[in-house]
Amino acid sequence: AIMLNPQRAEYEFYIYSPATRIDNIADFTTDLRIYPNPTKGILTINSEEVLGKIELYNIYGSLISSREVTKNSYKLDLSNLAEGIYILKGNGASYKIQKVN
Repeated sequence: AIMLNPQRAEYEFYIYSPATRIDNIADFTTDLRIYPNPTKGILTINSEEVLGKIELYNIYGSLISSREVTKNSYKLDLSNLAEGIYILKGNGASYKIQKVN
């Protein structure tokens, strides 16, 4: 639901998400190590296991890139992207990435 107050130009956003049951949570033994964050260009992604599918989305939810990585380390070049916030999805989790100039 979105509540608007045009007199004060304030916006409040509420996102409904059903409760996650404990049996729906996957068991991830490793997290991704992502650095530097914020980044000006090259983002390094490391894991103890093969990375698998890595997806990058803009703040609006549009897919920017998708790669199948068969190694446990990957360098993602963000230098051609505009400054802003991006979402990296990998290893069953989402990570906030900040691109700066």
